[in-house]
Amino acid sequence: MSKKQNLIAVGADDGFFNTKVYLGEGNQIIIPSRARLGAAKRISLMGDNDSVITSYKTNDMVYTVGASESEQIVHDEYPMSDLNRVIVHHALRQAGLGGKDVAMFTGLPLKKYYTTSSQSKNEKLIARKEANFNQQIFVNDQPNEFTANIKLHKVGPEAASLLYDYVIEEVKNKDGFIEHQDRIKHQIAVIDIGGRTTDICIIDQGDVALDTVETINAGMHNIYDALKDYARDELSLDRVPDSIIDRMFTNGVLKVGARDRDVSDIITNSKAMVASNIIQAVNNKIGSKAKMLDAVLFIGGGSEVLAQQLMNSYDNEFTVKDPVMANARSFYKAMKCGILPNI
Repeated sequence: MSKKQNLIAVGADDGFFNTKVYLGEGNQIIIPSRARLGAAKRISLMGDNDSVITSYKTNDMVYTVGASESEQIVHDEYPMSDLNRVIVHHALRQAGLGGKDVAMFTGLPLKKYYTTSSQSKNEKLIARKEANFNQQIFVNDQPNEFTANIKLHKVGPEAASLLYDYVIEEVKNKDGFIEHQDRIKHQIAVIDIGGRTTDICIIDQGDVALDTVETINAGMHNIYDALKDYARDELSLDRVPDSIIDRMFTNGVLKVGARDRDVSDIITNSKAMVASNIIQAVNNKIGSKAKMLDAVLFIGGGSEVLAQQLMNSYDNEFTVKDPVMANARSFYKAMKCGILPNI
């Protein structure tokens, strides 16, 4: 990235569960990946509510970010959708980038970034995601509020981009980074547990071993879906607001009238099932190679939630520091440095 452009580097991990933005030196923000069609119909009684609920107009449609009920975003087209665009722009505004010129790096799941048939980059899909942020977007009915100006947008592979975070260390010196070149020679496995999917791959001396690339449908949404099923039955509702599921997951109870229903067993059993599915997929894909690796690295928000269930799965396993932000941090370093072999 040319310094003459004077763009603000941004790593944005626009997942199905949360959207994470990283701006360097620990400056980061996380928002739920939730939006719905239509303008906001709620007014705060406690002052300015802009940080929670905001409406945006794009592609001649109005969407609201931060509402308690969200459109279904767990589908293959989400990374190229209007909903994705408004949620990411909302996160950028919450990070203080409204009206600023930015260079943004985002990602795609491994099985989307690479084609299965030819084991090469899916250039068509990558181009579609890059182009998704070329479309105009405005803060609805607020002429003095601005969205970020995305002047440059690059897309990389989720999980595999962790190589940047593994090799490049942020430090407080004039350059801001130390490159641990010896780590490029390492052989590492990366397991990225996200909202809808888990990505698995081996990075061997700076190259992605494409025969080890796997994406399975296992993540945080499996746990939330189990809670939603229970809540629908108990509350006799067709659709349960996400805010209720959030409280169930956080507190371990569902409030039904004046009574609390314990849902801790549902959470525990769902965690065990998801963790078991992930470890089985890792074993199927990596198998005995795990013992020969320098490290098996768990990243993503799911790795934090499932830490107890995943513990001691491998002798050389590590959960990276602040695993929720690992992809966004890696994307930021890729945009700032871009010195590693092509992945």
